[in-house]
Amino acid sequence: MEYLSNKIQSLLDHRDELLQSSLRPASPMFPIAAEYPIVLARDASNLSLGLIEDQHVIAHANLWPRVLTDQKQSVNVGLIGNVATQSERRGGGLMRQLLEDITQEATAKGLAALFLWSDLSQFYQKMGFQSCGQEIRITLQKSAAQRFQALKPQRTRQFFPISADKLTASDLRVMLNSRPSGIATLLRSVEEFKQLLSIPMTNVLRDQTGHFVIMGKGYDMAGVIHEWGMEQPSTLVEACLDIFTITALDAITILLPSTHEHWTSSFKTMGAEISKHPVMLAKILDAKKMKSLLDSKKLFIWGLDSI
Repeated sequence: MEYLSNKIQSLLDHRDELLQSSLRPASPMFPIAAEYPIVLARDASNLSLGLIEDQHVIAHANLWPRVLTDQKQSVNVGLIGNVATQSERRGGGLMRQLLEDITQEATAKGLAALFLWSDLSQFYQKMGFQSCGQEIRITLQKSAAQRFQALKPQRTRQFFPISADKLTASDLRVMLNSRPSGIATLLRSVEEFKQLLSIPMTNVLRDQTGHFVIMGKGYDMAGVIHEWGMEQPSTLVEACLDIFTITALDAITILLPSTHEHWTSSFKTMGAEISKHPVMLAKILDAKKMKSLLDSKKLFIWGLDSI
């Protein structure tokens, strides 16, 4: 296993070609690096690890060190993403080898756990990963929202789209601070927030008082509200109503931490579908450090931070 050196641009070119063909085989509207502006940046090759053969990347994964905190304690963890193997080399154990090497690297760096998001849970469970945490998904149909809106009195709050490049550092700091407290989540700097909001197909909506929602992120999470900042479920409902007004979406999905399960009652009255799912797959490297932070009732990773 090797880190991909930014001094060898051909390796980074091969990496991007591998990821594009493996993860985005259809003709894309933008390069895959635009979807991951931090971990696939040319000056962040220390976050890319791969198996290299004849100066070609034959297997790749990002390892992004982060800090998981509940404001009372913090631990260092690593996010794994952009996992891909050359098509003609799949099934040969290369990814298993790479992930074992990454686990050793993470242990050497003092990371207490590795997190990843994948539908291939059985594959990762064989390598020591397990489903972790619990998030709530609310799926709301436009027709149901319109019926609900017809019965509501005149509203005074309105959410409107705002271009991410118009958000100042102060705006971003307020948005970060307006997210719910009491949740174990990843620390994110204002600069990281700004970079992540540059991902294509990411939509930010705010109201006049600074409440916000973020929906979509590249080719992932289309029509999904995966980040928000407000104090009342009624405000989130109003954001959803405005989204249906200003977009052509027939349905949207809202992600909630389990700490906010009581908010679902506001959506049940609208006929929304409610379901529960694991937050992610995790490989615990230091069980003692991770014990309290893995409480399924408070663990939640905001969508912009998942890779």
